[in-house]
Amino acid sequence: NSGAVAVVEGVGQHGCEYMTGGIAAILGPVGLNFGSGMTGGLAYIQRSEMENVLNGEFVQSHELEPQEESCLRALIEFHRQCTGSPRAARFLAQRTLHNFVRIQPIHLQESLEGVWRSFSGGVRDPVVVPAPVPLPVPASSAPHYA
Repeated sequence: NSGAVAVVEGVGQHGCEYMTGGIAAILGPVGLNFGSGMTGGLAYIQRSEMENVLNGEFVQSHELEPQEESCLRALIEFHRQCTGSPRAARFLAQRTLHNFVRIQPIHLQESLEGVWRSFSGGVRDPVVVPAPVPLPVPASSAPHYA
């Protein structure tokens, strides 16, 4: 990830490897060597998933800031709306996202707010996610009637 926003249900080994920017929210399992080579951006994983998988040479975990939690909640809600994810719905039903932690490079070169500002109004304002736009159906896919 070098600048995108991604919400996924889980990642295998080497998740967020060489990540240079952007935001990744992982709602499920996390494989070994997470964050290896990560120099920018932010990742969010469940606290229970981070044991023995983080590459400590590159990343460290932090508790969520209160305003950051509202941004993460908005991303998870957008994912739920687009996919119907039961996993996302379970997280959203909880009062807080206390079970998530922020994973960031040891030497984060941008402020927390700066990373979020690229995708919204920063951590002080909720994430503004555009409504999904339906993709056009190619003409060749349209049914042909004789």
